[in-house]
Amino acid sequence: MNLRIFLFNIAAFCILFSACSHSNKKSKISPLDTMSGRVVETMYPDSMPRDVYYYRIDSEGHLTNEKYYEAHYYDNKKIYMEGASADNQRDGVWKAYFENGKLQAVATYRKGIQIGDEKVYYENGHLMYQGQYENGICCGTWKFYNESGKLKNQKKVDDTTYMCGTCPKCLSIKGKEAKIRSINAATKEEFKSN
Repeated sequence: MNLRIFLFNIAAFCILFSACSHSNKKSKISPLDTMSGRVVETMYPDSMPRDVYYYRIDSEGHLTNEKYYEAHYYDNKKIYMEGASADNQRDGVWKAYFENGKLQAVATYRKGIQIGDEKVYYENGHLMYQGQYENGICCGTWKFYNESGKLKNQKKVDDTTYMCGTCPKCLSIKGKEAKIRSINAATKEEFKSN
């Protein structure tokens, strides 16, 4: 009989200790999971979120059409990209991440137009390059680094510099260069046939 009581007490102690130790562990709930107005727009086949949007809530507690934040996830459940929105446009800081969770890039937008500093990183965490935007156009001095973080090159942007490859100025320059290459190729072919 004493053995039963002893074993019962041991079992009860183990259960109580186990329950207490689990309650002291910090949960891994993302702050994004607790933001109001969270709507999962698309999911992966395993029902994990892929694209999540956050909408403002009106005074009556209903979702509005005003999106204020969005987050996109890899299929490994880690965040791929996140940032603030206003009027359904990027508005504020946006961050992109590698699949391992490390920061890949950070940029700032106002009303959908990129402004200020942009920083892009190697997967090892070292800076790959940094540059600036003014009203969606690359400008200023851009700096480029090797994978160990050492400055390789820096270049001042002007009206004829192809730098970022994504702003209207650079796309215009790229289009002109492609047209010139096409004309040069056609001229070479015409010269060969004569």
